[in-house]
Order: sequence, then C-alpha cells, then structure tokens
Amino acid sequence: GADEAYRLGMVSKVAPHEELMEMTLELAHRIADGPTYSMAMIKRLVQKSLHTDLEESLRLAGPAQNIARRTADHKEGVRAFVEKRQPRYIGRWDGFGRGLSCDCSILETKESQQ
Repeated sequence: GADEAYRLGMVSKVAPHEELMEMTLELAHRIADGPTYSMAMIKRLVQKSLHTDLEESLRLAGPAQNIARRTADHKEGVRAFVEKRQPRYIGRWDGFGRGLSCDCSILETKESQQ
C-alpha cells in the first residue's frame, strides 16, 4: 500500500484520505506559483528520458540548465533568496515579454535530429 511505497521511496508523502484533496491543492498552488518555463523544460526532459538511455538524458540536461540560468525566473529566484523573500516568478525566458511556452527544440535527442 501507500506506506510501503513511501518506505521504498516511490512517493515522497502519504496523506490520509480526508486530507488528500487539501494537500493536493496546496501542491498544485505551489507548482503554479513556481518558475513555469523551467518546469516546462523539466517536463520535456522527463518525457524524453522515458525513451532514451542515461547518457542521452545527461547530455540533454546540460543545455537545459544553461537555458534555465538565463531566464528571468532564475534571476528572480536568486534575487529573492539573497533578499530573503518569496520569489515572484513571471514565466519568461528573457524578461522581455516572451510567453510561457517552452521552445525546447535544443533538447531534442540525437535520434530526432537525424
């Protein structure tokens, strides 16, 4: 059951049924308030990792980290940490109006580039 999954590290938290919806909504709000551009890249990498080996997954992680470091959200996260406040993420690549979508073409696998 759930306790066994927790013990094995398959899940990070176990909630009583009556608290499940509240805890789920709290997590959803935390994710929604996070750095959406970077999370879109993470989602893309996780999807790709299902069809690639470890070496290819690690090869794709480097460019993703370089992209994430150049986002307005990364700058805001660092600034908020230094100022000891909660970050206010905007979900932008460069802070100059580019939208929430993640152009993850740089994260294509070797097979999809051939």
